[in-house]
Amino acid sequence: MASQVMTLANFTCKFGESLVLLDLFDEVVWPAFERKFIREYDDVTYQLLGVTLTKIGSEAVIAGRLVKDMTLTREQVLVNGDIVASPDAMESAPTSFFVLSLSNHKLIYVREEAFAPSLSAFRSTILHFLKQSYREWARELYEDLKGTDEELTWAKLREQWPAPELEVTPISNDKSIEAYLRSFRSINTVQLQMLNTNHEIDNRKLFAGLRGLKGRTRADNVTLKTSKAGDVGLDKAAVADLVREQANQGNTGIVISGTNVIGEKQTAKNDELKLSIPIKKLSKKVLEAAHYLFDKLEDQIGQGIVKFQKSPAKAISKVASIIEEREL
Repeated sequence: MASQVMTLANFTCKFGESLVLLDLFDEVVWPAFERKFIREYDDVTYQLLGVTLTKIGSEAVIAGRLVKDMTLTREQVLVNGDIVASPDAMESAPTSFFVLSLSNHKLIYVREEAFAPSLSAFRSTILHFLKQSYREWARELYEDLKGTDEELTWAKLREQWPAPELEVTPISNDKSIEAYLRSFRSINTVQLQMLNTNHEIDNRKLFAGLRGLKGRTRADNVTLKTSKAGDVGLDKAAVADLVREQANQGNTGIVISGTNVIGEKQTAKNDELKLSIPIKKLSKKVLEAAHYLFDKLEDQIGQGIVKFQKSPAKAISKVASIIEEREL
């Protein structure tokens, strides 16, 4: 890659409807990052390297690299205008760097080289590790409770402590949303899907109500859809207002459909709307790179380019306990 950029995402880990990332941090979440788990996918393996739990300012963060270990192959090459058979293979292990803030579950993500793991690969890999960590912890808990007054069946144990779920949703800002919406000639449909949240509270009563409906009905998803057919379509300014706050927080799945400037169908999702911030090449030292990215994010927040809601008191208290217990 000629230059590096950092993207931001909401890292939403839940265990059923009532338990979130920090509730099972020691038991499941931190072991998922700390242990040397490996995910295999086709001929590629993913693993975490240099993972550390550290303190930056008053925040506890998990930082490290996700490496994609693979073999690049070729069958032919172009020589003087002719295709020539030339099978060859080369080992490659590109990396992506991440910093996860624990109180507000915001993720900073940087793809460091060409073919580096994408944000979706990060999500799939960490979910795989979370499930593996959960199985090990649940098995150990089951054995520890066996023969005691607190003994549980497997079904009861999973009911009390459900398996982990994970959403990693790219975050946008006002400028990135408006810039992409300008590429539409007409916007005909906007869908907003309510995703799970950790501790955050939505400011708008409409979205808070929809999330409450999702929880009460135990629905897999609740979607708000607005549409208008034709070349004129929906008002772009109103669409920008509709999606801006939700996209900034990364708690809503967004799908915008319409036509581009030459009349072809065009669709935008969270990934197309995401905010990309140029950065310098990262240090190979994890702590040095993590501090640089965290400072870069704080600068963006200070300038008003990135807007986050304040972390809830409950989350801040739990993070303070993590810092104190580990003497970070």
